[in-house]
Amino acid sequence: MGNNLLLLAKMEDGNFEVSKAPFDISDTIDKDIASMEAAAAGKGLSLSKSIEQGIVIDSDQETVRQVFAILLENAIKYCDENGQIAVSLAKSGHSVICSVKNSGRGIAKKDLPRIFDRFYRADKSRSGENGGFGLGLSIAKTMTHRLGGNITVESTENKWTVFTFTLLP
Repeated sequence: MGNNLLLLAKMEDGNFEVSKAPFDISDTIDKDIASMEAAAAGKGLSLSKSIEQGIVIDSDQETVRQVFAILLENAIKYCDENGQIAVSLAKSGHSVICSVKNSGRGIAKKDLPRIFDRFYRADKSRSGENGGFGLGLSIAKTMTHRLGGNITVESTENKWTVFTFTLLP
């Protein structure tokens, strides 16, 4: 938890540097999915992807990877047994949109407005489980905003949850 708190504090007080350079986000997301396939398979999860190839953006590759990792790790953690995870990446107009969707119990409508708040846990019984303290989504939101993007969540209880982050190329 200490490292995540330190990272969040750095981002919020302006000591978090974003160094932008052109990189192939399609290739980056593809490789990051491949690195997580074993974790998903170990839980009996089906992991599918729809990645538009050749999308190059001018952004901070490591920060983009961290945002994506938080979303994919959460999808694996909160997916129902033998559930499904679907990742998509596409260019739409002047934006690049990446979505991570997982089946499962979803997030209650009352919790959606606070899901990106620091330390907020929709399911209080999961506090501290698997090392989670409710910081990941707050970090993902702060990082995405530092990159000049946006992050949103949609969910239907007992069906699915989808997190989407949008960046400008």
